[in-house]
Amino acid sequence: MVQQTGKLNHTGIADAVDYCCISEAVGVRKPDPRIFAIAAEGAGATLDGGWMVGDHPAYDTAGGKAAGLTTIHVGTHHPDRPRTTTSVQSSRPSPSSTDHNSDHHARRSPSN
Repeated sequence: MVQQTGKLNHTGIADAVDYCCISEAVGVRKPDPRIFAIAAEGAGATLDGGWMVGDHPAYDTAGGKAAGLTTIHVGTHHPDRPRTTTSVQSSRPSPSSTDHNSDHHARRSPSN
């Protein structure tokens, strides 16, 4: 959990979102749909109209779809990705960490 919190602070993500849900802290990991509900609740939002943007097909895309979210796959380093709503090739390298299922960020939309 310390590693994930450090990454969130170092990248500035912690300051840009309303709530950070770290799986080790809440006891649920992607692709379990509950992790997305926990993140939304922590941000004071719902999953209605929500999005999951991620680079891992089994965790991010499959988990987001199971939670009823619109999904976007970013990057090309997982060629076996399942069908998503949108796919984007990133011009930036992926993070050096191999732990793709620990950080979950939620932001309320302005209308919430």
